[in-house]
Amino acid sequence: MSGYATRAYAETLAAFGVAIELPASRGWLLERPVPETGDTDAACAYPIFCCERWDRLDDDLRALTRPVAVSLVTDPLAVTDIAALRRMFPDVCYEYKQHFVVDLCQSSPWISRHHRYYARKAAAAVDVDVWPSPHAIPASFLDEWMRLYDALKARHRITGLRAFSRTTFARLLAIPELTVVRATMGGDLVAAQLWMRGAVDGGVPVAYSHLTGCSERGYRSRASYALYAGAIEYFRSVGVRWLSLGAEADGSAADGLATFKAGWATGRRPAHFCGRIIDRARYHALVARRGSATAFFPAYRCAYD
Repeated sequence: MSGYATRAYAETLAAFGVAIELPASRGWLLERPVPETGDTDAACAYPIFCCERWDRLDDDLRALTRPVAVSLVTDPLAVTDIAALRRMFPDVCYEYKQHFVVDLCQSSPWISRHHRYYARKAAAAVDVDVWPSPHAIPASFLDEWMRLYDALKARHRITGLRAFSRTTFARLLAIPELTVVRATMGGDLVAAQLWMRGAVDGGVPVAYSHLTGCSERGYRSRASYALYAGAIEYFRSVGVRWLSLGAEADGSAADGLATFKAGWATGRRPAHFCGRIIDRARYHALVARRGSATAFFPAYRCAYD
C-alpha cells in the first residue's frame, strides 16, 4: 500500500478537510466545505490520489452522496486504464502534468553528465544519510525541518494548501511509509528530502519525492545534488523499482525545476486531472450562484482555489 493511500496520510491535512474512506478501492479523499454554503465537495490529498484497487474506484464514487463533486490528480506510477478513467470521470479528465520518473532497473549511468559532476562535488562538501522509517527519526528533526521549510515557503512565496503547518509535518513524520534523506555539514542540517513509499500494480515497490528543503548554506554547496544521488542509490539498494520525482513547477518543460529533475529521470509519465459531478442539481445551483463561466473544476471554486 502507498503511504498516500492511508487514513494517516489523509489526516495530516485535517486543516483542509475531513478524511473520507473509499472502502472498495482502498483510498482516501478529503471532504471540504464549499465556502459560503452548507455544501461540501471532495478532493484528493496533496499531491496525488493513490489507491490499491483502481478497478473498484467507480464503485466508491457511485456510493458517494454527500459531496457535490469529486476532483483528483492520478498517481503517475499507477497502472491505470485511461479509457476506464474517462468513464469514471465523464465531466473532466485530461492530462495534467508530466511527472519525471526513474526506472531503477535501468542500466547505469542514466543520470546526466552535468548532474553526476555536481553530485560528486556536493558529496565532497556534505554528508548524506538515510532514515528509512519514522523509528529512525529523532524528535529534534521536526524543528530542523521546519526551519528548512519556512525558508522554502518564503523563497517561493508558498501559500494555501502547500503552506503546511508544524502539526501537519509532525503527523507526516510518524507515517510508517515515510523515508528521510538528509544532508549535513559539520553535523548541521543543510538539506533534507521527504519520500513516501508505496506499491503499484499488485505490489511493485515505488517511492515518491514528497518535499525537499534546503538552507542557504545547502544551496551554496549544491546539497540537492547529493540528496537526489543518495536517494537513488538507497532506494535502488533496497529493491524499489520506480521513483517519482514530481512534475514541473508550472507545467512547462522550460522551467528550472524541470531541467533539474530531467537530469535524474529515465522518462516521464502523465498524471491526469479528473472531476466527477455527484449531485448535478446542487452543482449547477452552486455554479449559478457564482455567476461566471469557467473551465475550472469544480467551477464554483474558481474564486477560492
